[in-house]
Formats: sequence, C-alpha cells, structure tokens
Amino acid sequence: SGTPCLGVEAPGITKAINHKKTGVLVKPSLAAIANGLRELFDNPELRSDLSNEARKYVEDNFSFDECFSREYRIAEQLLA
Repeated sequence: SGTPCLGVEAPGITKAINHKKTGVLVKPSLAAIANGLRELFDNPELRSDLSNEARKYVEDNFSFDECFSREYRIAEQLLA
C-alpha cells in the first residue's frame, strides 16, 4: 500500500520521518544509505509496516480538514 521512506539524518528530514515507525533514518554516508536500503530490501514485513504507518500518519496529520484547520487558526491569530 505504499513505498517505505529512507532518509538521511538532516534538519527537516528527521521531522518528517520517525525512525523505524514511518521510515528509516540513516547517517549521511554512502555506506549507511546502502545498509538502510539493504535492510528494507531484506525485510518485507518491515517495508509493509513502515509503509502502513507512514500512510496513516499522513492521513491523520495532513488531511484537507486538518491542514485547513491549522491554516485557519494561524490566520485568526495573525488577524487578532
């Protein structure tokens, strides 16, 4: 139901990916990236779990209603 994410530990990326819950975070090196990819390729259950959790996270936090509500609250604060 999706593709698991692999990201390097860098500002912004660590906010988007929760290690071993919604994706895999690795150090910013070729060896670490290769090891992270190998871990995903070798473990179909992990790939499936990460994909499902990532999809659920996005649906729960970035639906139209949630994004609209968040933007509306910010606009209210700016105009108050």
